[in-house]
Amino acid sequence: MSNVGRDSNNACILKIHSVYPSLSKALKKAADYIIEHPQEVASMSISQLAEKSGVSEFSIVKLCHRLSYKGYTELRLKLVQTDSLMLHDIYEEVEENDTPYEVARKLCNSHRQALESTLKVQDQSVLEEAAKILATADTLLFFGFAGSACVASDAEHKFFRTGAKCRAVHDGHMQAMLASLLTPKDVVVAFSNTGSTKELLDNLEVARQSGAKIIAVTCHSQSPVARIADLVIPVSAVETAYRTEPMEVRIAMLYIVDILFTAVALRKKDLVFDNLTRTRKALFSKRASG
Repeated sequence: MSNVGRDSNNACILKIHSVYPSLSKALKKAADYIIEHPQEVASMSISQLAEKSGVSEFSIVKLCHRLSYKGYTELRLKLVQTDSLMLHDIYEEVEENDTPYEVARKLCNSHRQALESTLKVQDQSVLEEAAKILATADTLLFFGFAGSACVASDAEHKFFRTGAKCRAVHDGHMQAMLASLLTPKDVVVAFSNTGSTKELLDNLEVARQSGAKIIAVTCHSQSPVARIADLVIPVSAVETAYRTEPMEVRIAMLYIVDILFTAVALRKKDLVFDNLTRTRKALFSKRASG
């Protein structure tokens, strides 16, 4: 994909990024053209876009459906809602000679943009359903490998206060064993940047066979992990240089954890408030006096 993330920060372009890895060659050609010329496409007919991008009108309609739009007219309307701030001005590459302060400034900008981009691609009904499922679950398992493991741990740290039995699981064998013991009253939340980790996918299949609900938090809404899930909560972030792990993705996933925990806490406010008070009291004696 040429010039990824360099043209627009609107929700349509962000959606295209999220489904891009799973698109066919023809759909990628149309997607590339839209990403590179969003304002131009917003005033084009479907036949003009087909000619410019070198694909059929049918492929463009198919791309619209993959983006959950009713048709090409809706895609054009979404493209009109383009922010004036360009992504390449925000996602500045960290360079070899940058000072620590310059690194701090660039990371602050990119992290902030990851949160804003992630908010834009949320579906309110999906968040509502996820909060409902999490609030009524008996057991919550949070699965994540590598960079997503710390997000799973953060989720456990927060959600145990909701009264559910919670556990973050980073080991594939343990994920499989625990998934096999789940029931329809339980939920697995899977965190995955690519959504294509085979071991995670295998373990989610075990959970699905046990009847548990599955919520996927991932950058790729058409990935294998997303397809096996009951609900998909997308995150949006652009990866840049000097990253051992996609920092912005992790920040965006932590944001999703906070959203979901807060939404569940509002549904169970008396219980959560009581548990917060009790846990804070338990920790008070462990603090050094000033």
